[in-house]
Amino acid sequence: MADNLLEMIVIGRQATVNRKGPKSLKAIWQSKVFNSAKAEYTGMQVKYKTTFKIFYFPHNNSYSDVDNGLKFTIDALAPVVMENDRQITRIIAERFVKEPGKSLVVPLSLAPSIAKILEMRENNSPAEYMTLIKIEKYKCNGGKLW
Repeated sequence: MADNLLEMIVIGRQATVNRKGPKSLKAIWQSKVFNSAKAEYTGMQVKYKTTFKIFYFPHNNSYSDVDNGLKFTIDALAPVVMENDRQITRIIAERFVKEPGKSLVVPLSLAPSIAKILEMRENNSPAEYMTLIKIEKYKCNGGKLW
C-alpha cells in the first residue's frame, strides 16, 4: 500500500502551456490547486522522493494533452506539500473520457477515488472538468506503475 500524502479533487479545467486564452487562466488554475492543497494537506513539507499522480475527467469528449498541465499543477502544489518539485521521482497521468456503456479497469487502491469523482462528474450541474491529484511517498517497485 502506498503512503498517501495528499489526495484531492480540483474542479475546473487545468491551465496548460499550449492552451490559447488569457494568461490569467494559469493563475486561476494554480490558485485552485494551491488552495485545495492547503485545505487538504496538514503535514510538514516532505523532503523525500514522491510519486505524483494526476487523472483528468473531462465532462465531455473535450481533448487536452495529459502532459501540458503538469508543470502548472506541480508548481502550485510544491510550496504546500514538498520542499520543491525535485522531490517528484515518478509522474503518472491519465485522461478518463466519458464513454457511455464502457467500463474502467483500475487498481483496487484507486477504485474508491475514481468512483467518487465519476459520481461527482455525473451529478455536478453544470457539468465541469475535474482533476484528481494524488501525491504518495515514492517506493521503487521494480517498474510497476501502481
